[in-house]
Amino acid sequence: MSPPEAIDLAGQPVHSGPRPPAAGPAFRRRLRALRVSAGPARYRRRMDSVAALDSNDITKIGIGATVAIVVIGLLLSMIITAVVARVVILVVVVLLGVFIWQQRAVIQDHVKKCELNMSYFGVHVDAPKSVADRCHQVQ
Repeated sequence: MSPPEAIDLAGQPVHSGPRPPAAGPAFRRRLRALRVSAGPARYRRRMDSVAALDSNDITKIGIGATVAIVVIGLLLSMIITAVVARVVILVVVVLLGVFIWQQRAVIQDHVKKCELNMSYFGVHVDAPKSVADRCHQVQ
């Protein structure tokens, strides 16, 4: 009874002739050289126990990776949205502060020059009576 033949992926037999004769000393030397070149025995043992992934494993890994990417993307979008919102609020507050300071400086200049016809953010502002009296005394 002959051993079954191995078949490659194309369906062709891998070994179509009779097996080589049992090895002599030369064959054993070549086999020993191959084992030595493959690395230490502890690495060969680990590699012997590695099983190939089947399509179910690859599907599970693909689904897990997709879910992980979506979750990471959602978390990053929330973080980036929060940071952008804070930056926008900061810019608005700083611009309002600069504009208010500029308007205050304009009012202060008008009061020093006794020009009592002033506006603050487009709204007409009357100077207090004490300021108006002092300006009339100076003129």
